[in-house]
Amino acid sequence: MRLTKAMKNQILDAVMADVPEVDYDDQIKVIAAKEAFEQLPVELRVAMERNKDVINYLATSYNLGARVSNCHYEPSDAVKAETLPIFEARAEQYTARCNLKKELYGVFQAVTTTQKLLKMFPEFEKYIPVEMENTTNLPVTKVIGDLMNAGWPKKDES
Repeated sequence: MRLTKAMKNQILDAVMADVPEVDYDDQIKVIAAKEAFEQLPVELRVAMERNKDVINYLATSYNLGARVSNCHYEPSDAVKAETLPIFEARAEQYTARCNLKKELYGVFQAVTTTQKLLKMFPEFEKYIPVEMENTTNLPVTKVIGDLMNAGWPKKDES
């Protein structure tokens, strides 16, 4: 079967989805949340300790570069130092995944059929869409008769 651009992108995305990825943002959020909680006013901390559901009514994201924001939280130098290696690891992972995706994209540009792709990379078989059988000599249906029996076309009442 011929590999279209859409099929190549679909296969590429499916392969990349199976490449393990560490969620560094969650690690950063855990560190930031602990310190942000300590920076809250005492009354709010007490309310949150008494009833954990209170947090659902507050803006609980933290401005530390992990797609989070809260204008009242200011990360300390210690938290910045603790999260720096995590940010670096996240950047390295992103770069590595981008390079891998570019390399894979290059491979897909070199093949035009699923047969060639399977010959070069039999491991990708599970990502290749199932080829539909070509049908020839489709059966003639009685659609016009069915439409006429249903009152088609509408008759003008004028």
